[in-house]
Amino acid sequence: MHKQEDHELSDDNLTLSQALEDAGMTVKQLASLTGRSGSQIYRYLSGEATIPSVIWRTVYGRTRDLRILQLITGDISVISVPVETCGDLKCSLETLIKMRRSQIGVEQEILDIFADGRVDDSDRRSIERFKKEFPRMMGLQGRIYAMIVNKV
Repeated sequence: MHKQEDHELSDDNLTLSQALEDAGMTVKQLASLTGRSGSQIYRYLSGEATIPSVIWRTVYGRTRDLRILQLITGDISVISVPVETCGDLKCSLETLIKMRRSQIGVEQEILDIFADGRVDDSDRRSIERFKKEFPRMMGLQGRIYAMIVNKV
């Protein structure tokens, strides 16, 4: 009789399971996207097999779950922003430029706060807004970059 061994789940296995659950992604969907069998995906989730990079890339590509990057980067502070392309350059570029000009105003506000050397409660609210907005700022710059590069 074969005794089933208990496998201790690593952070990798827990992260994969949580990312799939949070995204509402099924084992069947992940198997289909990666060309792996459902039973193989279950082996990754149970801790019986090491999760290959194709699984991580696929899940990250679908979810943009930052926990996946944190597995790789650990305690190193990293900001990841996927570069998205826009369809119609003419109509989108105007909108992107307007949005970027607004963001530059937010950046200037933060620079002014730190230039005076004093940070009070109202400054902290601005800083929190900046922290929240920063990934969108980077994403927008990435979209503008992609539009310029793709046009040339």
